[in-house]
This record gives sequence, structure tokens and C-alpha cells, in this order.
Amino acid sequence: MPHVETVTIDLASASQRDTLFVPKSWFNSYQLREGQLTSWRFGSHVASPSISIFPSSSAKSVLYAPDSLLSAWMLTPNTTVNVKIDPKRSLFEVGPLIGILAHVRNKSGDLTGKQEPVFRRLLAAAKRYNAVAYVFSPTDVEWAKGRCKGYWLGTHPISNQKWEERYFPLPDVIYDQIVSRSFDKRDDVQQTKSRFYKLLAPRYFNQGFFDKWQTFEWLKSDRRSVPYVPETAKYGKVSDMLPLLSKFQTVYLKPIHGTHGVGIIKVSKGNTGDVTHQLKRRNGKVIEGVSKTVHQALSRYSNRLRGSRYIVQRGLRLLSYHGRPFDIRVLLQRDLAGVWKRAKIFARVAPEGDFASNLTTGGEALAARHVLSAATKDEKAVKRIMHMVHQIIKTIPVVIEEQSDQTLGEMGVDLGVDDHFHVWIIEVNAKPWKSPTTEHGSEAVVVRSFERPIEYAIHLAGFGR
Repeated sequence: MPHVETVTIDLASASQRDTLFVPKSWFNSYQLREGQLTSWRFGSHVASPSISIFPSSSAKSVLYAPDSLLSAWMLTPNTTVNVKIDPKRSLFEVGPLIGILAHVRNKSGDLTGKQEPVFRRLLAAAKRYNAVAYVFSPTDVEWAKGRCKGYWLGTHPISNQKWEERYFPLPDVIYDQIVSRSFDKRDDVQQTKSRFYKLLAPRYFNQGFFDKWQTFEWLKSDRRSVPYVPETAKYGKVSDMLPLLSKFQTVYLKPIHGTHGVGIIKVSKGNTGDVTHQLKRRNGKVIEGVSKTVHQALSRYSNRLRGSRYIVQRGLRLLSYHGRPFDIRVLLQRDLAGVWKRAKIFARVAPEGDFASNLTTGGEALAARHVLSAATKDEKAVKRIMHMVHQIIKTIPVVIEEQSDQTLGEMGVDLGVDDHFHVWIIEVNAKPWKSPTTEHGSEAVVVRSFERPIEYAIHLAGFGR
């Protein structure tokens, strides 16, 4: 059974080129011998130095490595890391080395863009766990040399550190943080991701995006989740939505690969037969119209609806908060033991006049219990709703992992509550956005939400204690 030790790596003297000095206690604990050849792995890089005891009683938790080894590992002296030791195989693994796969945007070697503070949070979390993490693009992998061009923040305080561009060995584990669907679809990106998946699976997590139709197929197929799945059909032509519209008077047409509520079309049939329709646009605006027939209404969106790119879902009579629709967002993440935990739960309240509650288009995040109390005026109902929420969020990750056969470390779940206080699954997101800042929430919760993916990466790499 491998053991994990935490040590600080320092630089050996120039005269000791091929020897790595390890703590004396290791020789007794792991039956090592002076001068023994051992295998040392850091990501894809493997070296075979001989080992010795450093002649100093103060070196109890220090490795003294030759400069050639530190350079190959792209580490600087005084870096604290974990070492996984398999004495039977004389194998020592340093790290873990965590690759954060992303659509890297940089200017003069410094990372930019909306995700930059996200990457900074993740690397700070890795440092706290004595792991080594770097950010890299699928376009910056040099397979023949077994390395990636990556970005990291060195060993100094991360909050004010500038990004450094370096070449790293291929990682032990990958956390996929590509959030641009258009970038993710590129052939070269898909080829690199597929190659990494074959190399690392199951140590590659949150590999892609969920297809809304596929997600609801997974959830409908399991008895544990089906009671919470609203009736849903795949949209190909107008007749596909007529049964649901006739039964529920309101339906939502949702892009299979959509995000932030953009492109959702709400269609409602009134008592007079007129059909009202609303479209959520990218700028957050909602455009509305009234038509005499369903065919006439949907003809306005024919370009959007062409092909099989939408699902149609029954309308739900959801509770509202002071006249504004809301849903409950739950962030689920796996921890150091690989166990699913709830990281965040809050209500997302739609802006005035909107029917979708996404924060990126003007929605507001509020405490879930506060919003439910205001919406129900019934504390017993709030307790029943929250109990149902907790049952659902225990079920969803298990069902989706079983059905999808993917390795998942986190997911965002959006839930709606109807006027009978039943909870429905609105959407499940494989790439939930985690805000790196907070104005009204808990900083500790924000920090934890970035630590959990690092914890899970450590677990997948076998460095969990």
C-alpha cells in the first residue's frame, strides 16, 4: 500500500549530480538502502537517481535534489510537495501534478479574461494542499516531448503574483475548465482531449458539456430520479410540441447546448386561442409577441429551431418571489475522499419582466430559505421542500455518473418549486460557474468551492491520505 509524505524540496550541492537525498526516517520505514536506484515520477517525467541520507539531523522532512531534476520538474527550491511512496516497486511519485485544461487567453505571457481569477483561486488551493497545478491549453501540448506549455504562479504569495510561462511534464490528472462550447468543438481541441482521455481515464474529470436531451433521458430512465423530471420531448417540428402545449398551456423550448438561459423560447396558449411567445436574447433582453396560431408563432424562430437543436419541456406553475420567477441552484462537488458534497445552495431570482433566472443576464442570488419563506408563507412547507431538495441532490450525481459513464467532480443543479410545493429538476450543468468573488456571501464558502476540485484531483491521483 503506497504511503504519502509531505516534504520540502531543496537544491543539493552542485557536486551531487546523480544523488537525491531523502530523510533518514524513510530508510527505516520503507526498507531502503544507501545508494539504491529508485524511480521518481513527476507527471509524465521519470528519473532514476540513487538515494542517500543527507548528513544533517535537521533534514527530517526535506528532499535535496540535483538541479537537473528540479529543472526537469519545473520546480524551484523550497517548494513543498507530497510524495507517494510505493516501497515494493521503489517508486516515488511527486505531486500530484494537476493540469487545468482551459481556453487560455494571454497578453504578453500574462493570463487575461474572465477565468483568470478562477485559475488563480484553483492554483492557490493546490498550493495549500502541497500539490502542483498549472493552466494549459489543448493547443499547447507537445506529445513527442511529453510536455505542455503551461502557466503557473510560482512559489510566492499567489494573490499578487504574475503568471509565469513554463514547460511542464504531462499531468497526473486533468480538471477540464474549457467553458467555451465553440472552442471545445474545434477538431484540434477534441483530438487532444480524446488523446488525454485515453491516456488518463478515469483521472480526467468533467470532460465535456451535458446535452440537455441526453441528460433528461438519463434522469427519466432511473426510478430514483424520474419523479422529479418534467415531461420533455425532443423538438424537430411544430407537431412535436403540440401535445405538451395542449396539456399544460405553456411550454419552454430550450437549446440542447444552450447556456445562461439564452435562446429559450416560452410559448403559452391563452383561452382565446392566441399564442404568446417570448425569447431570451444574449444581451439579457426578452422580446415578446402574440400570434394567432402556434405555427405562426414558431415561424418567427424558424432559423433557431431548424434541425434537432432544441428540446420542448412542459411549463411548470412555479413559485415566485415578489412576482419574479426563481429557481434553486445547488453546486455539488466531490471531496478528498471522492464523496459528493453540497458546496453551495442559493435561490436565483429573475429580473423584472424575465422568465429565466440566470445570474449572468441580470438575475439576483439570495438565500434559498429566505426566498422560499417569502414565496410559500409556510415554514412547514419550506422544511418539506428543503427535505425534497436534499433527497434529489443525493440522487442526481449517482444517476448521471451511472448513465453517462463519465468521471465527474462537480455539477450545478437547477431546481424549480411548483405551487403544490413539488420540486422539479430544471437543468443539470457539467461546467457550473463558480464566482471567484463574493459581496454578500461567505468568503469561506467561495474558498471551499475552489478547494474541492483540487481535493478530488488529489483523490483521483491516489494522493489522498
